[in-house]
Amino acid sequence: MNFREDQFGLLDTPRQIDETPAEQAVQGKDIIHWTGPGMNQSVEVNVGTEDRPKIIRIGATLFPQERQQYVNLLHEFKDVLAVDYQDMKGIPPEIAEHQIDLLPEYSTTPEPTLPVEPQLRREGEEGVR
Repeated sequence: MNFREDQFGLLDTPRQIDETPAEQAVQGKDIIHWTGPGMNQSVEVNVGTEDRPKIIRIGATLFPQERQQYVNLLHEFKDVLAVDYQDMKGIPPEIAEHQIDLLPEYSTTPEPTLPVEPQLRREGEEGVR
């Protein structure tokens, strides 16, 4: 058994948890991927189907009960969650999609590659292998 620290001083005693977030991510049926370590540890949850997945990320450091409540809530309201532009009914695509406005008389041009010293080029090629 592990104990979760009380980071904000709200609990009299540390709360007990059964597994680490990584262990729960492996065991959870809805959980697809666990990221960590770091401040932004998250768990990917599929609230859609296997044919049309809806992937949503929730915090990996939640208590097991909290995580299960969030997963249940997401499953309950999955019909109103807009994950893709196609899910945003009634919103025109030109509003929902990001565009870079360029003037038609101007075109984009790729930048030319700069010459690299042969020794640096060899070191770079060896580093890639």
